[in-house]
Amino acid sequence: DVESKIVLLCARTELSLADIDELKKCLGRSPDWSRIRTLGRHFSVSSRILRNLTKHCAQDIPPDFKAFVDDEVRRRQRRKMLQELQCVRLYRLVTGAGFLFLPFKGPALAALCYSDPVERGFGDLDFFVEAEFVPAIQSLLLRDGFAPVHYGDSSLPADFFQSDLFRGFTDENSFSKNDFLVVDLHWRILPKYLTKHNVVVDPAHSATIQLCGQSLPTLEPETYMVVLSVHGTKHQWSRLRGVIDIAELVANSQLNWDKVLDYGSKYRVDGMIDLALYLARRFINPQLVFPQAIEQRIARNNRLPILAEKSLRNWFIRDSESEYIRNYMRYHLLAMDSFADRVRCVALWAVQPTVADYISCPLPAVFYPLYSLIHPL
Repeated sequence: DVESKIVLLCARTELSLADIDELKKCLGRSPDWSRIRTLGRHFSVSSRILRNLTKHCAQDIPPDFKAFVDDEVRRRQRRKMLQELQCVRLYRLVTGAGFLFLPFKGPALAALCYSDPVERGFGDLDFFVEAEFVPAIQSLLLRDGFAPVHYGDSSLPADFFQSDLFRGFTDENSFSKNDFLVVDLHWRILPKYLTKHNVVVDPAHSATIQLCGQSLPTLEPETYMVVLSVHGTKHQWSRLRGVIDIAELVANSQLNWDKVLDYGSKYRVDGMIDLALYLARRFINPQLVFPQAIEQRIARNNRLPILAEKSLRNWFIRDSESEYIRNYMRYHLLAMDSFADRVRCVALWAVQPTVADYISCPLPAVFYPLYSLIHPL
């Protein structure tokens, strides 16, 4: 529909002459500005929409739409400041106790590669932690007033989340505080079913960002390329903001492309990186240029346009739960590079237990292996 076209056009970094002509045609068809407002908020691109409209079609912007976006930006600025303060405070709390606590995504990513960090909305605060120190870091957060997010079952005891059994079901743990702040601890960043490898987080090779006047480490840009590409694939690139992240990372972070190529091969995610770059250039910034090796791979990979169309559909059409699950599996398999990776992915889908399995059938830790039989049921 015309509103979706306006949002996609205005989500671009810059508009070409053809884009501007198309935008003016769309605006001439009396679009529903309330839907544009809803889509802009949903995709976290309201400020981009207003920026491009102001630059090219200022006379067509309804005053109430501009007032809405201005108000949203002010609220985002306040939230950004509060979350950055909390990120710095928690970093000091946990690292002061002697543990690795590396912020990534969210405010860290915004500070690393966005020319205007306010433009990137974020909700949770994500930190990488070392698996063996998860219980100790969880205890620090509990003493600080956080409570574990209970996966829809408030009867789960707090000590369950600090157990080896819990860490057998998942690679992350969420904590909330005051219904405002959510902190996600990750001891494995890449989903097991998408790649058997996990990124190596080495503080000695991290990037440095500035939050609230303080220097903090975060993932290096090349590791971000891997993490964001796999994360986007995990969600079928259903979040337009994730595609913008890739475009901003390429444009503003001075990537070492040799290292990107090395990491893609090392972690067996070449196809997912190619998909991320293809989407970023097609939908956000057509001016992006990649190394010849990647350009050749993209040109050869006839699955990329198919996956891009699936993602485009996901942005505006909501499937039923059963359709979503089927499409979810097909998307992942199509994004993988080899038959062996696809077989491994299906096998893990079939037997890898989750917290939901424990909720439906709580067993003592000694019976954990039985969950691989329970999960398919």
